[in-house]
Amino acid sequence: MAKRNKRENTGDGIDTSKSNINWYPGHMVKAINDIKSILKLIDIVVEVVDARLPLSSCNPIIEELAQDKKKIIVLNKKDLADEEETKKWIKYFESKDMMSIAVDSSEPQDIKKIVDAIVTQGKEAYKAKVEALSVDFRPIYRVLIAGIPNVGKS
Repeated sequence: MAKRNKRENTGDGIDTSKSNINWYPGHMVKAINDIKSILKLIDIVVEVVDARLPLSSCNPIIEELAQDKKKIIVLNKKDLADEEETKKWIKYFESKDMMSIAVDSSEPQDIKKIVDAIVTQGKEAYKAKVEALSVDFRPIYRVLIAGIPNVGKS
């Protein structure tokens, strides 16, 4: 088999001399930039991951951007995952100080679990903001729901 020169063009428009391939799709860059621009307004970040492969379906950029925010990890599609393994993942995320819940998003009672988790985290986020005030009000929680494609955000 013949060796290619370092700067050879394969004839199909691909320059093999480039070792750094930019595969990151433009719509993902736009989404990250949009998240950066609104993050200062957000109280809670909900990251939806696939319960069958939680670490592989986490987006490390979201974790980096949301490091100063209350965060909830939603392990979706629990009905398709091994129950014992899912429990281990919940313990793992909680050991990292991240609230986590396993859900099947097609079940209404599981959606309520997500809302309850948002309220719990929201109360903690607001407590720090309004502790010095002696005003009683019903807060509005601003939530960012994020995740890679096909984890069940919608």
